[in-house]
Amino acid sequence: MACHQHSGFKKQLQTMFKGVRVVATLLLFASIAMTFVSAFVLPAILCIVFVIVQYLAFLWVGRLESGETMC
Repeated sequence: MACHQHSGFKKQLQTMFKGVRVVATLLLFASIAMTFVSAFVLPAILCIVFVIVQYLAFLWVGRLESGETMC
């Protein structure tokens, strides 16, 4: 049996917005946006904070994804 983990971009986006993943995905996208905003407009310390939040959100999304894509 083969494990087909490469399903395409559209399938990945659909999966990211299901169930509890919506919260993790929105937090990830919001932290990416706020990282850029804080890099150019807000104080530098906030940029560092949003980078850390972004990293944690990325780990959360990855953890949620790996639970169902393992063979």
